[in-house]
Amino acid sequence: MKITNLSSLELLFDQEGTFLLKKGQQTVGELSGCLDIVPGEFEADFEGYIQSGVSGMVTLKGYHYEDMDRSWQEYAIKLFEVEVNLDEMDVDGNTVDIADRGEHLLPTRSK
Repeated sequence: MKITNLSSLELLFDQEGTFLLKKGQQTVGELSGCLDIVPGEFEADFEGYIQSGVSGMVTLKGYHYEDMDRSWQEYAIKLFEVEVNLDEMDVDGNTVDIADRGEHLLPTRSK
């Protein structure tokens, strides 16, 4: 997936994270992959599963980052949230491979 980060924010994650696909409040899939957020355009590749019959817009939300040292990445990954269109993704059966398909905006959100 090509993501555009319009800010100067740079966050580098050393390991793979887990991300949930949500449609409204319902979790419709789980993906994993490495994510390094850098200014401008960057690529992020995720693989995982998705419930059958799900299409259209969903939210890709950071869920878990395994870090034995309990570093800032463990908390920062949960702040990552971006809307993606599953109709533009490579979905094979119940497996989704989100890579090199479309351009998405990474908004900055504070809670």
